[in-house]
Amino acid sequence: MQEPNLSATVLAVAGLRQAGVDGDDPLFAEAARFISSCQNFRAGCDGVSRFDDGGFFQMAADVSRNKAGVAGIDREGRRRFRSYFSATADGVRGLLLCGVRPEDPRVAAGLRWMARNPALDDVPDLLFYAGYARSRVAELPGPAGARIDPGFQCGSERLVPLPQNRDGSYSNPAGEMRENEALVATSLAVMTCRRNSGNQNQPQRSNQSVRRDG
Repeated sequence: MQEPNLSATVLAVAGLRQAGVDGDDPLFAEAARFISSCQNFRAGCDGVSRFDDGGFFQMAADVSRNKAGVAGIDREGRRRFRSYFSATADGVRGLLLCGVRPEDPRVAAGLRWMARNPALDDVPDLLFYAGYARSRVAELPGPAGARIDPGFQCGSERLVPLPQNRDGSYSNPAGEMRENEALVATSLAVMTCRRNSGNQNQPQRSNQSVRRDG
């Protein structure tokens, strides 16, 4: 059995919310505590400490599951992990789904991290998932009840990070997270566009297929 991790926890919390579980159920507070344990955050240190930058990582118990790698050892002798985009989007979304207020410093720090680090390819194997995770954050209420700024949501990047293949599918040359499989990448690409654009901007087809080595 795998150790508890961020993405699986957020998936479970989202499912429970969708199923109508009462937001006051203690399980959400417990989930929020775990999600917070996957954040490089300490009050007053956002953007100051090279470790406490406000972003998120996948889990503390398994080095290999943190796809951005180890950042170093802090002053307290703890191994610290680099923040990366897909984990940070999952973390912010998870906190909000658990009932943490949008004005909470943890949420604000995560949003600032994404604004400072908008590139989806910080972990190449999670390129399509990062775009999808970003689109899910943009659905949720932001500070003062407003939704997350669409400008933050899309930035200057395309909704879909790679062009379509000639058969209409999508795929990622980096395959560790199975995004090289068309079924996985195409599903994420379509869901990203549907959520980002309200069905108005469908994936744009390229005349060239993605290059594949070998």
